[in-house]
Amino acid sequence: MKEYIERAIAVKKFENYRRDCEEENDERAVQIFEDCVFELMDIPAADVAEVVRCKDCQYYQDAKINKKGFLICPSSGMEITETDYCSYGARMGKPRICEVLGVEPEESFEIRGNTVGRFRINKYGTFQIGISNNCWGTSTVECLNNLINHPGNIIRKPRWTEQEVERAKAIKMLYSEAESIEMYGFGVRVFNRTVIIVTLDPSLFPSLRPNETVTLDEIIGGAE
Repeated sequence: MKEYIERAIAVKKFENYRRDCEEENDERAVQIFEDCVFELMDIPAADVAEVVRCKDCQYYQDAKINKKGFLICPSSGMEITETDYCSYGARMGKPRICEVLGVEPEESFEIRGNTVGRFRINKYGTFQIGISNNCWGTSTVECLNNLINHPGNIIRKPRWTEQEVERAKAIKMLYSEAESIEMYGFGVRVFNRTVIIVTLDPSLFPSLRPNETVTLDEIIGGAE
């Protein structure tokens, strides 16, 4: 039977080896370790079926409570809780409002000319505002009307490939002090507030534009 592991956990297991090499000033061994981590991050993910929990299933919203007080799935007819799953499970489709605005469910975005904060459409299609109850001093309906008519006002975060996200995670594991990366000249510089830590091949982050600086957390999504 095939076994599957989480890449981040696999990399973490090698951390002690890296520390030992650094203590012994074995630079070659450290370099081999770092190369292996990036190779591991580039291995394509296995084609494994994802479990859809009831709370994320399209049938969950229509589930009814029976006379005994149990929640009943309208598709399978079985008693369920939000953490259950079954072969009938189907992940919720993208809400129509997301298609209209051109954003993904739960994707954080800003609105041009607005200082309220960040916005998102949740997986149920509800418009959520960051730190206020209105935008531009108007109602939510008026705000949505404005966005639908002027989608150019939506400021989205850069799109990063799955491999770029995994590489950003690898950098944070390899260099705990690393904060940001920058496309500079013919390389990608990894640095924190005071020093450049290492320079990487630019092919590792093809979505990074020349002279663009971005935090690793922004790539990974941890800044949200």
